Amino acid sequence: MAGFYSAVDISRWEVPRTGKTANALARNRACQAKVLSEYRQKLRLSKEYHAETARLRQASGVDRVKQRIKTARAGLERACSDVSYEPAFTVNGLHFKAEVLQTQDDGMAPYMRDKGGALGAMARFIDATLDVIGRASA
Repeated sequence: MAGFYSAVDISRWEVPRTGKTANALARNRACQAKVLSEYRQKLRLSKEYHAETARLRQASGVDRVKQRIKTARAGLERACSDVSYEPAFTVNGLHFKAEVLQTQDDGMAPYMRDKGGALGAMARFIDATLDVIGRASA
């Protein structure tokens, strides 16, 4: 996770620094102290941030709402799947099935229409059926 500093990141910098000369050693140790100080501060802030966002998510019920959305989407997909297995004997039946397929549009329909093969042909057929029968939104 970007921006999240861990103890593993800090431990690499805790190894004592060396230098060929006294000045290089002092410079390396000063750099090490600066980096460790910054990392420790960022680690503290990161832990506080994650604790606070977890508390807010719990208090606001975001996870419960996300679960409800997931359950509703699964129910919609089951209903759409059930409709897709039913035969369409009339033009109205085809129209209904085409409308149901439109509700499942997750951005893949335009992508599939441009593809070759059977899936592309089916996507173009569905789109043509909607054009002939009339789109639900029109």
